[in-house]
Amino acid sequence: MQRAVARELMNIIPLVKLGEGRRRLGLTVDELALLAGTASATILEHEAGLALPDLILATAYQVVLGRPIAWLFPDLIDDVTADVAARAASLALDLRQQPHDQRRQRILRRLATITGEETIDYEL
Repeated sequence: MQRAVARELMNIIPLVKLGEGRRRLGLTVDELALLAGTASATILEHEAGLALPDLILATAYQVVLGRPIAWLFPDLIDDVTADVAARAASLALDLRQQPHDQRRQRILRRLATITGEETIDYEL
């Protein structure tokens, strides 16, 4: 459900960075489309916020523009990071109720890096 909300939000927000990156390189819409392996209309839809690229096309944008995918979707990355952090905090609470073992300790350490918590129970 959270992913659907983020996707819906992104569908009304233009990929401003895509157009910025294209113009920074001096590329026309047609040239970016050719390099990315898609139609010019698709580029225009993405720049206008009418559609989101799939992972393969977003990766092509990364290659052509020389920028990480996260640069293209700063709001989406922030939303997904917050969603994952909330789920990680919930999982950490569940794991703290389980018997201590190395697996639990390893997972709790990883969850601490996701949530930004510094004081998670790591004892065995």
